[in-house]
Amino acid sequence: MDFQGLDFNAYAQKKFGPSARVVAESDHAFSWKLVLNGQTNNLDVNEAARMQYGSRFRAVTIGLYRDDWRAFDFAAVRNRVVPLVVVAGDAWGNIGGARAAVANYLASLRRVQQWYQTKVGRSFRLLDAAIVTQSRHGSAEWNGFARDTDPPVADRELLERELATTIRNAFGDLDPMGGVLCVVPWTGTGAGASGAGAINRAHFVAQPPRIPEIDPSLASPQQLGDVMYSLGHELGHAFGLAHSCAAFPGGQCQDSIMEGTHPPAAILLPQEVQHLLASPFFV
Repeated sequence: MDFQGLDFNAYAQKKFGPSARVVAESDHAFSWKLVLNGQTNNLDVNEAARMQYGSRFRAVTIGLYRDDWRAFDFAAVRNRVVPLVVVAGDAWGNIGGARAAVANYLASLRRVQQWYQTKVGRSFRLLDAAIVTQSRHGSAEWNGFARDTDPPVADRELLERELATTIRNAFGDLDPMGGVLCVVPWTGTGAGASGAGAINRAHFVAQPPRIPEIDPSLASPQQLGDVMYSLGHELGHAFGLAHSCAAFPGGQCQDSIMEGTHPPAAILLPQEVQHLLASPFFV
């Protein structure tokens, strides 16, 4: 199991005595409070995770609902894809919207996982939930970061830099880590969310805000192809694949997902399949 459950009341009573209790002041994950001697205090969720599971664990949320807290050990990740959703500051209170966005994101990743399975005969491993964290940036800022990766600004790495900074601020330095972080901002702005900005840097994959807005079960063929290409292409880089026509010019290089062809028409070249078969990410 990737994530462990957290018992906040058990933690409180173990540390502060049997009269301590923990209450949620609303349905939001960050509404939990510690009550001691009639006084309400902030709850140290990371200490709760460490006391219950050990020093390497920290508290994370897999959504914004009050019961979405889990304990997770980043250091234990080996050769797996770790989905993370960065919620824009002005969407932080939208519990239901965030839940839908996380579900969309995981469903799209699983479709990409299945696509690789059909092309390679095996596929990458994916955590069974996505980690959700807050951002100081609002929806308009995240959409702007993504949009400005294209001309006229054309700062290709802008979205990736802002996502990497957000993850570092939330969880510390996760490098080196034995997995691939696949990170996307959720802005809650629907069709207005930007689709630009997908990029890979080593084991960090940045995805644009439009990705979690699209339910793959309801998407048009073009939308689904765009989402699967954005995820599948950048994950391919994280697994060590280069652009096909640079690495293997000629032949069918233009037809590969590692060039510009989108699923369902996209292929993997035989050399790319052999590379992935030797990858520890593919089992």
